[in-house]
Amino acid sequence: MDHVIEIKKLSKQFGKTTALKEVEFSVHKGEVVGLLGANGAGKSTLLQILVGLIPPTSGEVKILGKDVQKDPLFVKKHVGLLFGSDTGLYHRLTAYENIAYFAEFYGVTKEVYEKRIKEWAEVLQLTPHLHKQASELSKGNHQKVTILRTLIHDPDIILLDEPTTGLDIAASLSFQDMLKEIKFRGKTIIFSTHIMEEVEALCSQVVILQKGAVSYQGTLTELYNKMQTKNLTAIMRKVIGGTQNESDLVNF
Repeated sequence: MDHVIEIKKLSKQFGKTTALKEVEFSVHKGEVVGLLGANGAGKSTLLQILVGLIPPTSGEVKILGKDVQKDPLFVKKHVGLLFGSDTGLYHRLTAYENIAYFAEFYGVTKEVYEKRIKEWAEVLQLTPHLHKQASELSKGNHQKVTILRTLIHDPDIILLDEPTTGLDIAASLSFQDMLKEIKFRGKTIIFSTHIMEEVEALCSQVVILQKGAVSYQGTLTELYNKMQTKNLTAIMRKVIGGTQNESDLVNF
């Protein structure tokens, strides 16, 4: 399989603070990778660098063979990014208009985006709210609109930071079904989450960040074997709580 994401010796400094320290891993086409770690471990910073929102201090990121810093327009065309804590919707526009505006920005035809909005809104139970102004929407419906806006241009690579923030259980499960269908179509997904059930249900690979460095990359099966437990929540409690030696989570 071809690498669609390649990260080499990636570091990021904010003043005297090290957010990322020589992060290095790659992702194959069609993989769903769970990005795990405590708050402040560097997950959001990594995702922002991957899509070109902020530059690295050193290192290199390639998306579909293109350097993110040298070909930012190419990268943005092929990547969808969602940050769960910041929907960034235009409050004076309706839910539908927010999604359509983004679709048109990426050159998606009206016929295509109308079909996608209709299908995905039904899956996420957003249809009754499509023509409400964004300012009138609940937090959960805000998140649903943001999800559709992220996916509307059918990107090859999807980066998700806490994507189910604000969603109820039914919507979260529907969203998982959407991601499974998207994966089936060969899309590549990296998502950060604190909900281990989502990781277990969706991910073929996991990357664990500790203090800005990769302490583990591999399959869940390999991780379970290494840690001698299939309880992912317990593993992450040890990692986040600092009771697990970093040397016990070496790369495979």
